[in-house]
Amino acid sequence: MDGHFTAWLTTGPLFLDGEFCDLTVLRDERVDDGAGSTVWVSTDRQVFHALTGTRHADNDTSGAQAEAEALLRASGWRTVGCWDVVESGGCVAVEFATWLWAVGPDSRS
Repeated sequence: MDGHFTAWLTTGPLFLDGEFCDLTVLRDERVDDGAGSTVWVSTDRQVFHALTGTRHADNDTSGAQAEAEALLRASGWRTVGCWDVVESGGCVAVEFATWLWAVGPDSRS
């Protein structure tokens, strides 16, 4: 899957519909920042979604991030860089691990 993507982990209870933290990967697009440069901005085009087993009431951000990374890996995604803290929880750039499909899961060492 080509493109630029961001994983959004929602841990803040004000931003959730239920009691569990939410993970969503959105496609990003480049936009003009008004100062002559371009920046990546997430769109509303969702390409992956999962609920974690971490309850927001547990206030366990690092546990939720670890679980989110495991869910991403299991679905063929990997993080690129470190998590940033945002009002609703956290976000990190991700890429679809196309190498996994090219060589197969048994070829990794």
